[in-house]
Amino acid sequence: MLDVMFYEVFKEEEGALRKILPKSIRAAFTCKTIQENQDVQPPADIISTRTQSRIPLEWASQLKGILTRSQGFDHLVSYRQKAVVAPFRVRAQR
Repeated sequence: MLDVMFYEVFKEEEGALRKILPKSIRAAFTCKTIQENQDVQPPADIISTRTQSRIPLEWASQLKGILTRSQGFDHLVSYRQKAVVAPFRVRAQR
């Protein structure tokens, strides 16, 4: 299994992410949303999205983390409220 799956990635963004990710991190990148990629199970312990992917509620108990690459994080707060899993922290990076 991958460590992290990046959805909705622009080519320039992928290049920048590859430069800063440690070599030990197994990562995959796609320009598609979760739905366009047709993933029925999380392909990684951690997923990263922008704004268009809708994270399936069924994935909640299988994920170790969700990273958003957008300014807002209301969609993650809403996801947490709908998902029945152990609490996770939503933290804005400044």
